[in-house]
Amino acid sequence: MDLQTFFATYWQLLCLILATALVLSYLAWMKWDKVSLWFTNLKYRMPLFGKLNSLAKDESNDGRWFSSETVVCEDYAVHFERYEADGDYYDRCKEYLAIMGESGRSALSWYHYVGLFVVLVLEAWGFSYSMAGFVNLNASENTAQIIATILAIAFAVVLAFMTHRMGHQMYENSLIRQIRNSYNSDRNPDKPDNLDVVLSDQTIEKSNDEQQPAYMRRLARMKINKGRESYGFIKATIAFILVIALIITGVRVMVLKQVQAQDAMCLSGQTASSGQSFEAMYSDAASAPPSAVVEQAREAVDEGENEVCQATKMGSWFTFGMLAMLFLVLQAFATWVAYATGFAGKESLLAWVSVRHHSTRRQYETFVRQQQDIIARLADRTLATLTSKMSKSLAQTTTRSDTQQLMRTAKDRTFRAYILQKGREESVRENEHEQTKVLRNQRNEEIRGIRQPAAESVSSAPKVVEQQISTPTSAAEADDAAIEAQLLAEAEQTKSDAELEAELLAEARAVETPEQRRERIRQKLISEGKLSS
Repeated sequence: MDLQTFFATYWQLLCLILATALVLSYLAWMKWDKVSLWFTNLKYRMPLFGKLNSLAKDESNDGRWFSSETVVCEDYAVHFERYEADGDYYDRCKEYLAIMGESGRSALSWYHYVGLFVVLVLEAWGFSYSMAGFVNLNASENTAQIIATILAIAFAVVLAFMTHRMGHQMYENSLIRQIRNSYNSDRNPDKPDNLDVVLSDQTIEKSNDEQQPAYMRRLARMKINKGRESYGFIKATIAFILVIALIITGVRVMVLKQVQAQDAMCLSGQTASSGQSFEAMYSDAASAPPSAVVEQAREAVDEGENEVCQATKMGSWFTFGMLAMLFLVLQAFATWVAYATGFAGKESLLAWVSVRHHSTRRQYETFVRQQQDIIARLADRTLATLTSKMSKSLAQTTTRSDTQQLMRTAKDRTFRAYILQKGREESVRENEHEQTKVLRNQRNEEIRGIRQPAAESVSSAPKVVEQQISTPTSAAEADDAAIEAQLLAEAEQTKSDAELEAELLAEARAVETPEQRRERIRQKLISEGKLSS
């Protein structure tokens, strides 16, 4: 069985499998948090091929945690961190949507997808029906139908993508028009000079544009981040829709001409092949009707045939017009769905996903705690299983004291304990980073303070040269000049960021012991003559 025969025989089953896969993919995408957590749990809990079987043989550790325990906690921490939010985050999400004016919007829901799928099927069916007779004239009927169906689905998918982008671009343009109208009606003399001056990187977690006008705050959070409208997808999609509509209508007209050309009733000067002439009704010439009667009968037959052909032609044209209107209405529906759903803000979708099922802050906080408890319980259960497997595999083989000590204190190492330790370590790293930035800024200020007098001395160099020519200098002055030049050269030398950061960290971590401090003060007193050596 070749490929064409296979598709022709099982195309209905293949379509059912494809539709089922699409539905399951959509459901998995909508519930991906739960699905990914289920896969993580399955990866560790599988009886024969579970990851715990290999981790239980690893006794490497850092003195506090086994490496295998760290691997388990890190895998579950990915899911736990998705719910590391509080009521303040809920308020910030609400504020973000309010700034964008998208509090009442939503993403594409399941019934929108159903509607778009129906539109896709109707378009593909109409395209394939029209193109089947002209795709490949040498192919069999089944092969031509399969090729036409594949091409029709491709056209329908491209149309769905372009109409979706067109609708979304129309929505973005409507927001930009609102922003521009608000900007033009703003009489504040301190308003920005133009709409291109926006503060970027305004996120849910971090924003510093509270003093900006509302329209500028909205513009700073848009994906396009500019104050000009765009019409690229709109023009391209409209042109593509019109071209497709004209081509499909033209194909249908050609089909009509082909059918009428094969119909004997619609051929000029001919009668239907199944009928008989008026003279054949008479057996001999003596009883033949008058020629006027024959001519009148022939004209009546021709007139009836012409009326049938004209009615078929006109009915077909009306049908083509209705199909073209239906095609345009389907594109308008797809465009409206894209215009009415989705978000223009960079993080509006994230904010909407976070708060869509929670009408109050308390509900959100309760939900977050519940999800954290679920993940922590699953992680602790996996850690307990890992400890049990490690005790069986390492208790009789290991001779390391640190391994035995960690095995005895396994109950104290829970998932939440790991999360707390990780949070403390991140806080320490952030503090060190901030301290490094402060020290670096101080060192840069010191360097700039040295460079400024150096620049002034360089600008006065011609005067110094003139004085040196007119007045001889002493050896001491020459030595001072050489030392000054050396100091200026050292001031001009700058270290790399990595070297400077390492030096600053070393200085920050250096702690003077009491003995060192006592010796330093003693040497100072000796140099001042207040204390004898």
